[in-house]
Amino acid sequence: MIDVITDVLVQVPPEHCVSAEANLLAFAEEAGHKQVAALGARILAQARSHTATSAPDQPGNRGRRAAECVVDEGETMTGEEIVLGPLPKGITPAGAGTKVWNVLGHNYFMKAASETSFAFETHDPPGTGVPPHVHPTQDEHIYVLDGVFTLYLDGEWTTAGPGDTVRMPKGLPHAYYNRSEGITRGLFWVSPAGRLAQLFDRLHDLTDPAEVVRLSALHDVDFLPPGAVEGA
Repeated sequence: MIDVITDVLVQVPPEHCVSAEANLLAFAEEAGHKQVAALGARILAQARSHTATSAPDQPGNRGRRAAECVVDEGETMTGEEIVLGPLPKGITPAGAGTKVWNVLGHNYFMKAASETSFAFETHDPPGTGVPPHVHPTQDEHIYVLDGVFTLYLDGEWTTAGPGDTVRMPKGLPHAYYNRSEGITRGLFWVSPAGRLAQLFDRLHDLTDPAEVVRLSALHDVDFLPPGAVEGA
């Protein structure tokens, strides 16, 4: 199946390459089978992971050409894309190199990534926040490290400070903001990992909020319409 999709993608002229995720979702909607999109996304992720060390007509380079075709024009990647697998054992020393994303003023630092969970630390400058949204397939948690988060949790506004743990079950509308005068830091993690790490790759250094919302919807993060939550 990987080879079939790759065979199709390598024949698409670069000027006609569009988001594979968008195409898969559109196809799934027409067919009435959402699992088609999920299966196709996993296949494409595996195609991206092929190396490009072989000849152009061999699977490695075909996978690279397929990967080149699934990134929208204007999207920015942050180096090697994350391909999730089992959680490796071990310790990441303090200060060791890690993947960093800049998403609309927030800095996200990857802490762990596997098929079953994805953890990242956030540095949120004053005045920043993530508007109300839903993870339909993931539970999310926040362990507050520094500062105070202003939180929207399913119709209620509250705050959480250092040492507090915030629980946000899948399907729960939620948002977080830094409305203080200093930087806030939190350890976030989601389970299962889903495609959140891949989404951060797409969102890195983007400046258009509308494009962030569009790409998020293709990676199982659904933002509520502006004005849907008073005070957001």
